[in-house]
Amino acid sequence: MKSSLTFIKSNTKQFFKKWDRTIFLSLFISFYLDIVIFSANFGFHKVMEWNDIPYISYNNLGMFLSKPFALLGFILIFLFIIFSVFIQFSFLIRGISQIDSSTFQISRIIKDTYRSIPRLFGPSAIFLTIYFILVIPFAGTIFKTRLLDKVVIPQFILDFLSNNGWIALGIAVLSIAVAYIGLRLMFVLPLMIMNDMSFAQAMKESLAITKKKFWYYTLRLFMVSAISTIVAVIVYILVYIFQYIEDGLAKPIPLIMGILNLSLVQLVSLFIILWANFILIQLLLSNEKVKPDALINQKDVKQTRFPRWLVLTFVSFTVFFYVVGNWIFLVDTVEHPALNISHRGVDARYGVQNTIPALQHTIKTAHPDYVEMDIQETSDKKFVVMHDENLRVLTGVNKRPQELTLAELTKLVAKENGSSAPVVSFDDYLKAANSHKQKLLVEIKTTRYDSKDYVSNFVKQYEKELMDYGHEIHSLDYNAVKEVKKNSKLKTYFILPYNFIFPRTDADGYTMEQTTLNESFVDEAHLRKQNVYAWTVNDIDSMKKMALINVDGIITDNSSDLNGVINELKENPKFADKILDYLVSVDLEKSLGN
Repeated sequence: MKSSLTFIKSNTKQFFKKWDRTIFLSLFISFYLDIVIFSANFGFHKVMEWNDIPYISYNNLGMFLSKPFALLGFILIFLFIIFSVFIQFSFLIRGISQIDSSTFQISRIIKDTYRSIPRLFGPSAIFLTIYFILVIPFAGTIFKTRLLDKVVIPQFILDFLSNNGWIALGIAVLSIAVAYIGLRLMFVLPLMIMNDMSFAQAMKESLAITKKKFWYYTLRLFMVSAISTIVAVIVYILVYIFQYIEDGLAKPIPLIMGILNLSLVQLVSLFIILWANFILIQLLLSNEKVKPDALINQKDVKQTRFPRWLVLTFVSFTVFFYVVGNWIFLVDTVEHPALNISHRGVDARYGVQNTIPALQHTIKTAHPDYVEMDIQETSDKKFVVMHDENLRVLTGVNKRPQELTLAELTKLVAKENGSSAPVVSFDDYLKAANSHKQKLLVEIKTTRYDSKDYVSNFVKQYEKELMDYGHEIHSLDYNAVKEVKKNSKLKTYFILPYNFIFPRTDADGYTMEQTTLNESFVDEAHLRKQNVYAWTVNDIDSMKKMALINVDGIITDNSSDLNGVINELKENPKFADKILDYLVSVDLEKSLGN
């Protein structure tokens, strides 16, 4: 413990002594990543456009088998991203290794970085790709990059898996195992970059280094993470307290202090991230096996004076943009709050999903703008309100809805959340909603057992009534979305479980799973006159985050809680509360870090 604190203390002194160089490295990397991300997105969109691919999701991956040029294009772009991640880390590690040198030069660091490129080719490329995909996202304490921030497991999948105790235990064990592997392989990149080792050589050496010092490095990593968190929390609490007091002063003092306090929060967050990155890289470089070869021949390099004025200029511009952005954020009021959409018509686990009693209770207590519900086709080509493809979980009957007639289905009783209610036809559910003037968001669920005219029959039968009462449609099946748009003017959304690349469809909007949904997706959708609904958003912090990135609707199992969030945002809260919303809802590390 003492040696770890001494290590952190000595390197913290060096960080503050060379803070300008660290910021300059961060600025250079950020600019580089902006170029890479723009180029990758441009490439993905062009491949999709040339090959007539409207979107990328799990349910159209088979399309690539019939479009080999598209598959080749995506593989090449993906390899370009992996290549760029390696370059990013190489530049950062080499830059920090030279940060205390009088010959610190960006041109020198770039030249040394390119010396690492040959290691990307040959057998090492395959293993390095696997390493980046599997290890890096789980070992975020060591390395972070915006290029891989979408390599995550969507929340709805985690929620589904966690409902099974054994699966949840398996996931926990797997996560621990992957984290352990990440720590054991923490020296792979430094050894490849600084010592020109192949992946296999670097992996073997990293395992040897961490074999006897696993807890030594684990403790230091933990301490860096803990110190970062503690300092940030202390600053955030103090800022909130000061702003809470200042909100009681005469205008315009609360606004002015709010802008300054929020700007302070952002600057502190930026410095904490830079500090943590600096300490972690120094930790890797401190091992005697990692020889910074970039420093070996520096006697021949002409000494130059580092342009501190450039860094100060950057910091000044950063502060200016913080101030302007924070002024807009603090004075902005929510004129068009997100719609409250009750998921499957249930609020706070009261009642059985997709049943009339739950619908009536939710309407009475939560007053949602929309109730999201699911329909499936029956064996007699009618429509039942049901989410699951098998009836066993809710009714105990091990059959698909498509195997039973509507009359047979409505005789079944569904049980959930300690309640029971009859399975209901869409006609009866729609009638109940209309009687309460409750708008519905109807999910058309499709399976391989449906009839060919399932969607067209539904549209033909219900289009007028759905239009008259302002109901909307969405579906995971893009063919269903196209069928609805072809045959009606119903507002129709395409459900996407993953924000990989912005789709190019004729849908009126997108229902996007919250995990990878970000502000850039929402902004692009709005530029294209398309709406965005976020699903399934159940905790208050996530609700605030979705509201702050201006989604048009939030699908939730807790509509009553969402009402509280929406009302809080509408009522123009105190500046202290707005700063608190920012702190709990915005991922500072992703917005400021590399």
